[in-house]
Amino acid sequence: MPMTPDLIAFTAADRTNKQTGEVKTKWREIGAVFAIKDGGFKILLDALPANGEIVLMKPKPGKEKA
Repeated sequence: MPMTPDLIAFTAADRTNKQTGEVKTKWREIGAVFAIKDGGFKILLDALPANGEIVLMKPKPGKEKA
């Protein structure tokens, strides 16, 4: 049975469309965070962000990381 993470780890990078000049932010899920008994957190990352920034967000209802 998969555990539901307390937080999801993301990284974000701005991408510019070369034709239109429009800037969009590309979000990538890179891991999960689980609360542990002593009040700390266990962080499991599938990747490391190139820009060094990790954003932690609460998971959306009904969405689980396998």
